Amino acid sequence: MKKKYVISGVGVMVVLTAAWVAFGQPAAGGAGGGRGTGGRGRFMNRDAQLKAIAALQEQVGKLKTLVESMPTMPAGTSSADMSEDLRTKMQEAGQKIRDEQPAIMAAIDQQLAQLKGIRTVMQENEQAMTELKALQEMATKEKATETAKKVGEMIAAKQKKFDATVKSLGLDPANLQQGGRGGMGAGGGAGGGAGGGQRQRKSQGQ
Repeated sequence: MKKKYVISGVGVMVVLTAAWVAFGQPAAGGAGGGRGTGGRGRFMNRDAQLKAIAALQEQVGKLKTLVESMPTMPAGTSSADMSEDLRTKMQEAGQKIRDEQPAIMAAIDQQLAQLKGIRTVMQENEQAMTELKALQEMATKEKATETAKKVGEMIAAKQKKFDATVKSLGLDPANLQQGGRGGMGAGGGAGGGAGGGQRQRKSQGQ
């Protein structure tokens, strides 16, 4: 049953992403105009969008095949009643999933990041990090040392994943961090430039 939920959830994600880019919506804060999603400060064209979606669907197909390869126990059978053969097959399939799933999920994250654009990726990371740091600060104040330590490890892991995503987009995480919010211009430059230009024209018209 859990396999179906995993496959269904990822499938819905792909469909929604495809629908989003099909209507040419920009990344958060980007310029309009229906040219596609935000990339490295510019919009992905139709071919680039379709290529990213195809790669995303390919990875989802691999994930689906991987999950479906997991043997299922007959209805009404408990783990204690399993035959040695079935137990061995389930253990081997489970190990295969643990070995291969991380790379598949990383590839899926990379394609989604390309479709979203760096600005949206940065905003999502900033929100998650803010929440984690607030939790860590609260744990520290309450002298919950172990909790604060665990949250610190989560923050480090989140930052490492974000840096890997940024690198997959061909950008340097250090440059983004040095620029702070200004660094978001790499992904949102089109939006910021368009917005600034409109405000300037409006001011001149007055």
